[in-house]
Amino acid sequence: MFDEPQKSLGDLDQYERGWMLSFLRGTSWKELFESLEDGSAPPSWLVEWSAKWAVESIFTMDEMEPYWSEGRLVTDQSTMESWVVVVEPDETIACFERVPGTNRTPRLESVWPIALRYLASIGDFPILGHFTINPLWLPRSVMTDFMTSIMREAGLNCLENDQSLMLEQWLRREYDGSRESSACLPATNYKPSNPPDA
Repeated sequence: MFDEPQKSLGDLDQYERGWMLSFLRGTSWKELFESLEDGSAPPSWLVEWSAKWAVESIFTMDEMEPYWSEGRLVTDQSTMESWVVVVEPDETIACFERVPGTNRTPRLESVWPIALRYLASIGDFPILGHFTINPLWLPRSVMTDFMTSIMREAGLNCLENDQSLMLEQWLRREYDGSRESSACLPATNYKPSNPPDA
């Protein structure tokens, strides 16, 4: 694990990426390396490099046991490379895609298409659970069109399990900070999709 110095997050293998995400969630390298039986310690190059990593939320989706999903924007400030990373149950990394552009702060127009491709791949799950987004990375107009399309295809007039909010209420909650309640009743005969394959 982390046997050789790396210069790009894209060069990490699947296990190293999992440890990277654990570190970004708050687990120290010391704790992670203590789980290894060989008694190794985190290499100094990794400790120094990871101090330059930054993470921001793009979206979270939960309250749909056993399925959940979280999208994160991970930036290596030493190279200004950024990656959209999506994690699903069992810590499966469903997306690890580099944001186009180099040596610059990630831009909205480069981030949201990657996240939206993933969201579009999981069927109606965005309208079934508790779905929250970061408005800095998912534009209102884009999400309005996206959510409208899903709800139309599902034949629903409210988000099925997210406090039964109508779309306009959900948009106001995510983009304006509104916490209004809804009188929209969930559809009792609606059959959701199966969870995406892990």
